[in-house]
Amino acid sequence: MNGWLLVLILMVGYLGLVAGHNPMETHTLIFRNADELTVEVELPWTVNEAARLYFQIQEGDLVSDSETAKYLKQYVLSHFYVSQNEMDLTPENMDEIPLDHGHSIKYRINYKINKASALVVENLCLMELFGEDQKNYLAVLEMDQVIAEEVLSEKNCVLQISAAEMQPLSLWLLLSTWYSCLFR
Repeated sequence: MNGWLLVLILMVGYLGLVAGHNPMETHTLIFRNADELTVEVELPWTVNEAARLYFQIQEGDLVSDSETAKYLKQYVLSHFYVSQNEMDLTPENMDEIPLDHGHSIKYRINYKINKASALVVENLCLMELFGEDQKNYLAVLEMDQVIAEEVLSEKNCVLQISAAEMQPLSLWLLLSTWYSCLFR
């Protein structure tokens, strides 16, 4: 199964480079392990405008291009929430993942978790720009299996991740899930 997952990830990466990134979509992969949650969130270039708008409203000043780069991490952290047992989790670290193209930005965020408890993920990134047209795609993987997936929108911004593992999914279901996330 590990080989198939690697092939799938490479295909998705290639298609992302060829097809470009929809300016109204974010894509998030969440990897759940025994005591850690790793989130990889990819945002289109429009996140720069969302960060400018958000901080302009907060601070009353127009934010320049150079200042926007400083605010991007803060913007993502103020719009992407993970909670467990009704308590917001604080990220242990957040790193930018270098990309070969300039039409999106990608971050890796790590959280310590208790695997025995359910998780709640909320993604509000870009909602202030696109409202009901915004789509935030999330897929949760555990031990090479998709255990949850959702397209979050203005009407439904929350994904519940149960504590118990679900049954393994077939390769066909895994591929169709990725295809629908990329081409909806």
